Parts: sequence; C-alpha cells; structure tokens
Amino acid sequence: MRAITPNERSSNVHLDLNIDGTTKALGISWNLKTDKFEYNTTTHDESVTVTKRRILSDMQKLYDPLGWIAPLLVKTKIFIQRLWIQKYSWDEEISQSLIDEWKIIKYDFKNVSDIHIDRWLHTYNKEKEAIEIHGFCDASMQAYAAVVYCRVVNSNGTVTTTLIAAQTRVAPLKTISLPRLELCGAVLLSRLLKQVTHAMKLSMSQVFTWTDSTIVISWLRGEPCKWKPFVANRVVKIIDNTNNRQWYYVKSRDNPADIASRGMFLKDLKQSKLWWKGPKWLSDQKIEFQKPSYIQTDEERKTVIHAHLNINKQEKETSIYSQFENYDTLTELLKDEIESLRNKNMVRKSSSLKSLNPYLDELQVLRVGGRLRYANINEESKYPIILSHKNRLTYLLVAEAHRRTLHGGVQVMLTYLTSKYWILRGKSMIKSYIRKCLICARHNAVARTQIMGDLPKARVTPSRPFLHSGVDFTGPFQVLISKGRGMKTKKAYISIFICMATKAIHLELVGDMTSEGFIGAFKRFTAKRGKCSYLWSDQGRNFIGANKELSNPG
Repeated sequence: MRAITPNERSSNVHLDLNIDGTTKALGISWNLKTDKFEYNTTTHDESVTVTKRRILSDMQKLYDPLGWIAPLLVKTKIFIQRLWIQKYSWDEEISQSLIDEWKIIKYDFKNVSDIHIDRWLHTYNKEKEAIEIHGFCDASMQAYAAVVYCRVVNSNGTVTTTLIAAQTRVAPLKTISLPRLELCGAVLLSRLLKQVTHAMKLSMSQVFTWTDSTIVISWLRGEPCKWKPFVANRVVKIIDNTNNRQWYYVKSRDNPADIASRGMFLKDLKQSKLWWKGPKWLSDQKIEFQKPSYIQTDEERKTVIHAHLNINKQEKETSIYSQFENYDTLTELLKDEIESLRNKNMVRKSSSLKSLNPYLDELQVLRVGGRLRYANINEESKYPIILSHKNRLTYLLVAEAHRRTLHGGVQVMLTYLTSKYWILRGKSMIKSYIRKCLICARHNAVARTQIMGDLPKARVTPSRPFLHSGVDFTGPFQVLISKGRGMKTKKAYISIFICMATKAIHLELVGDMTSEGFIGAFKRFTAKRGKCSYLWSDQGRNFIGANKELSNPG
C-alpha cells in the first residue's frame, strides 16, 4: 500500500475474502483504502418464528475465524447451551422470555459493521527492535477464554500492540470448580499460542503468558505427579505447548480475557481499548513481570497413603509370605518323584510324570527326557525343567511370560514357556491366568448386540399395496433436459415410496427438494397407487412444509 501514491488509490475497492468459494458464508471484507478488515452480515426477518434452528442460522452469519468479536459470540454460545438444557427441538418455538433475550443479542449484531480490525501487525518494519507475543486467559462459571496480542517495540521507543486472535469455550454442563475452569483456559491459551507462533515463525522465547489465577501458576510450577489426574493431564499439555517458567500474574481488571469469558455486546466492545489493544502497561517500553510471592497450594494435590506389611512368624503355612518361603529350591516341588529317581528307581506308574521319562541332571534338577539329543537347539529346550502347577513359583513364571509376550494368547505363552519349562497342566493354568487378566478381558470383550424392537403393526398386517407407505429422497442425479447441440443437464432427485406391507417400490422424478416438488410427486403417486392411510418420513424440512400445506389447504 505504501508503494502506491495516495492519488492512485481507490476508496471504493473492497476485496471479499473468498477462502472456500462461498462468499455468503464468510461476510468479511478487506478495505484497501484503510487497510482494515470489516464485517458484513445480514439476519433473518424479525417476523419469522424463533426456533433453535433459526438462532443457529443467525449465529453462522457472523463468520469470525480469529475470534475478534469473541465476547459477543460467547454470549450466543451460552444462550444455545441453555436451549439444549431445556431440550427444545430444532423447529419448536422457544419461550417468550428467551425470545426477548435473543432479540437483545440479535439487535446488537447490527453494530458489527462498526468493527474495523487492522490488517498490518507492524511485524515487517525496518525500525522494529523486538516482537513479542502476549497471551491472556481467564474463566468464569459460564465460559473460559484465551486472547493473544502482538507487541512490537520500535527503535524510536514507540510500542504497537495489536489483537491477533481469541478463542472461547462454554463451561461443561457438569459443574466444576473455578480453578479447574481457569486451568482449562490455560490449556486453550497454550494451544492458541502454539498455532500463532507457528504461523508467525517465532520462537517460544518471544512468548509471554498471563493469568489472574495464582492456583494455576502454582500447578504449573509443581511436578505434574503431585496433582490429581484432571490437573496433571492438563499441566502436561500446557508444558508441552509453552514454557511453564513464562507464566506471569496479571490483575483481573487488566486481563482482556475476562471480557471474553463473561461476554460483552458490540456496542460496548467497539469502544473497549482493553480488548483491542490489551492492558495499558502492554504499551509501555518496559513491562514489569509480576509473580505471586506465595504460589504453594494444596488444591487438587494427591493424597499419599503409606501402607506397612507386618509378617507374623507364627502364622499358618497358607500365608502369602509362606508361599514364597516354601519354594526356595526346585527339589521341593515334586518331592516323591525326585526321591525315586535319586534311588535309581523309575517313577511309579500312577505318577503324572510317567509319560515324560523324567531324569535328574547333574544339579539334581528334574527335567523332561526325550529323543532330542542330537537336535541343534540349546540344552534347556531339549530337556525343559518340570514344574508342578500347584505352586506360587509356577504362577510367577506364567505371569512373567504373559508380560513378556505382550499379553499373548495361550499358544504364544505355551511356546515361550516350553523353551525352558514343562508345566504340568500348563495349558489350563495359562487359560486361567488369561481369564483373570483385566487388560485382556477389556480388549477381548464382546459388545452386546441390541435386541430389536417389535415391528410396527403396519409391517405385519396384510393390506392393499401402498396403503401404509414410507417416503424418502435420493440423489442428486444429472438429468438430460435437451438433446442435440448445446444439450443441457439439470440436477434432479428421486422420491422413493415403499409399501410397508409388501415392500413394493414406487419411484417419482422430482426437480428439486422443496415442499412444492414433493407435493407434485405425492399427487402423481396417489393418482397411480391410491390414497395412503399413513405416510412415514424422516421429518425433512420439505416433508414438514408439505404436511403443513396439505393439512391446511385454505
């Protein structure tokens, strides 16, 4: 703009920001003369019935991708949340008290034409000395917000501050404490700062974050493991996005995010210097960074429970302690079979080890015999150690195998174990362990299938075809409307009528999805198939409009 002389500039040129080709949905324009962004919007007629669908439609007219008018939009978000709480349907007219409240908000939409935002952030300036990003966050019981400013210090000592972006979120329906909402606002700010610094290609050393909550600063200064999961998880997210040592304290009256968290009408917002330029001290040449003198807090701190285990030596042999004491050596696991082998005798015929041809090695360890003497595998796999399934040691080996095989199945664990050990009835023991594993049970859980309800009476009662019917639209399809040179195609839809009793189908070609188009298709359908007693639909707007028109022909 500076390269163009003033007499060559046009004051009537407006460039619409057509990001995705739908100019109507955006409503933001760039004034080349003033080099400012401006809002252009239209709303519905006041005489139209006020419903939740109509309110959302009016809200979408204000396209605000960077949150410049977030204080007004947060009021509309809170209002919509109240409609959801009161369970209004999409096309149900809301109560008169809510209508009056919405008219006040909607009337303020007209002031959006008075909002002008500087496009130039003064960052590409030869006289600049430093560029800083300052982010503020705050929360109320209804919403929490984050707002970011660009601060440019010039060589001549002047300081320029500009609003970059803002974001708001309504508080969840489940009531949570204000410090937790303040922490949610800090998470929102950290994400916004990450996006801004990436877009402007700035380092985190140029970022400064501010909050009026000393509890949040205390949480960020402490170790995440000290706090309860809600706080700890969010503290980790904030630390990943920002430097927790660059969080500072700001007074509530100097916090511009307080405006966004509580909401403000545009007639007041356009005159708010705190919102558009930030606090006064942000324009000073030197900023005093304040931190609370005492930032220790016990809010959301984990409760540590110390447990002590006392072992009484006079307890019975069935105690957990004795289960480990009893099996210091493998000799005690299968005492009778080992004693027979030591005496150079064969194990008795009733023994469960008879088929394994057991023997004692040089260390007096009971192993499986076999015919793998010349196999090219290690000795432990040739002659695995025999273990009983009725002891704690075997249970611990199965547990280790389950962990090392990453919660493997029966065959994987059995293959892993038999490379060193031969567990009697090992397969049943492994199955039992897997059934008791919570992680495996969670991953192997089978979702229950929903039991279908009874069929409607019209589906099971014999009747004339199309006496009870359902209707829906499909498409669009390209239909040829003229032949020869210059042939043209047009969008068209198909109205599908299905008989509820016989499943017969009737198709009608429709030019559009309006109520008038459906009424024409319905008249052609009834002329061929006869009148319907009942006609079901998915409550589309064209069906609702047709129902009203056919119910009130006058």
